[in-house]
Order: sequence, then structure tokens, then C-alpha cells
Amino acid sequence: MTIKNRLLYSVITILVLLLVAAGYYLVKGGKVTNPLQTQTNPFSTTNIILSATQANVSKGSNSGSFDVYQVMTDGSNKKLTSSDDANFKGGTNATLSPDGQKIAYVGVNSATGSQIIEMNLDGSGKTAVSKVLGFKFMPSWSKDGKMILYQNAGADGKPVIMQLTLANGTEMVAVNGYANISNPSWLPDGSGFIFLQSPDNKAQHLMLHQNGKDSEVMVKNGDAQVTDFLTPAMSPDGKSVAFIRASDNQVYTVSLDGKNVKLLSRATHSIFGCVNWSPDNKYLVAAEYDRGDNKSYVSKVDTSNVNVTRWVESGFSSINCPRVARY
Repeated sequence: MTIKNRLLYSVITILVLLLVAAGYYLVKGGKVTNPLQTQTNPFSTTNIILSATQANVSKGSNSGSFDVYQVMTDGSNKKLTSSDDANFKGGTNATLSPDGQKIAYVGVNSATGSQIIEMNLDGSGKTAVSKVLGFKFMPSWSKDGKMILYQNAGADGKPVIMQLTLANGTEMVAVNGYANISNPSWLPDGSGFIFLQSPDNKAQHLMLHQNGKDSEVMVKNGDAQVTDFLTPAMSPDGKSVAFIRASDNQVYTVSLDGKNVKLLSRATHSIFGCVNWSPDNKYLVAAEYDRGDNKSYVSKVDTSNVNVTRWVESGFSSINCPRVARY
């Protein structure tokens, strides 16, 4: 080998080593989009409840109506609601009761708007448990299964957070007085709940309601305050909040004291939404829409590392709020 060739070989070797080192640094620094895995059903040990629209194969189009489905551990699914129901059409924001025996969801009625509906796990026994007028969103069960929080928009258009006691059907306003409030989620010990409030209908601040008082959870990512929260969810151990940021549509967690913001998904070509926790705090389930292949997925997001596993399900064209039992 000539001196010239030896020099060229040395330069190439150094460049390769530098590239490998740079790649290692980027991966360790969390700056590379995490690889997405796909499985037939990564939730093989637990049932999943979700709201979704199914593609109309015969017409080659989306049916356009959300219904509640139960996804079995073998990957099959069962439709639990119907857009043809005479009383409550379709269903969104479905969530399991703490004991896993009931489902609460939002059903639409032409006369009374939407209501919180409770039904058995097999879809039987549908009962409207809310009575007040207005459009409802995002029911959240208390840990003991005795109460449900939900967001309600009344005739005046002003949203409030309602607290429903299931035993006697009483409903009371738990939080009001904000320009826009949404997404209540119980603390596991029942002492209060988190919610979002928007002072200008743009920024979304994370709030804590406890002991009858509201306080903002000041969340900072570096030096910047986080004010673009979407769909926050309390962890079963009461230590962390999972959420989506509107600025990048990715999955994050943060301690309830506002510290330790952690980015869990880095699929920049995807839009994530409506996260929820596994009972053991080890993973999140989220709706994911891939803008690259124009498909929707139910995705499993590991809370200990940057790892997203997609569930391959071709029957759903749009997915809303996949859930696992919280406790």
C-alpha cells in the first residue's frame, strides 16, 4: 500500500469512527426518531376499549360514525354501540370502570344532546347516568367507581366540569369560572383531579383541583414553560401525568410537581392523541395517526424508554381514546 493510499485509508477510517460516535451520541441524546415496531396485538394480556370508525369496505369509504369497541386479547374486536341506536347514537371517549366490569362513554341523543352512558362490558344494559343538558366529553371514573367527572358545555356555551355520583344520580359543578376548561382526570386517592384551562382559548395550562381550590401545575421543559397540553391523564400511582403537546403531537410524561418532563415518542411523522395508562404504570396506550401512510394505529408507548409499538388493525380508519383498565 502506497503512502498516499495509507493516508486515504486512515482518513476514511477516522470519518467512519466519527460518524459512528456521532450516531451514538444522537441516539443517547434522544435526537433520532425512535424506530416504530408493529405487532398483531401488543396488548395480548389485557382488553382494550376504544372508540373508532370502521372503513366501509363495500363503498370504499369511511363510515364516518364513531362507535365503542372492545378489543379482545387475541386481537379480535366486538362492536358495543351503534350509530343506528334509537336512543344514543354511536359512542366516543369510552373508558373502563376501575373493576373492569362497566364502560362509560359519550352517546349522542338528538333531543338532549350528548349524555354519559354506562353499559356492561358486553354492551348490554345501556343507561344514561347523566341528566343535565349539554354536550359532554371525557368521562373519568374515580378509583372506587362511585363517581364520574366529565366536561359539559351547556346552552350558554361555557364549559364546566361536572361531578356525578352514580349511587343517587346527583350532579354538581366541580369547576367553573374559566373561559375554557376540559379533560378532568381523577387523582388515584380521590382527593382531587387535574384538568386543563385555557385563559385565551389558545394556551392550555395544567391545573390541579384539590381541597376545593385550583392551582396551576407549573411545568417547565428546560427554561420554557409548557402551556400546550392536550388530553392529560393521571398515572395509577398518582406520581405522573401523561399528555400530548399541541406543538409537536408527541407523547410526554411529567411529575405531578411539574418536574422531570420526558419525551416518550419521537415519531415526527405521526400525530398522537388521547393517552391512557396501563395499571402497572409501565406503558401508555395512545391513538396514533401516521401522516406518511395515512393510517391510524393503537400504539403502546413504553414509559421507561423511547419505544413505540403499533398494533396492526386494518379495520379501523379513525381511532378515538383507546383505554386500558386504570387500576
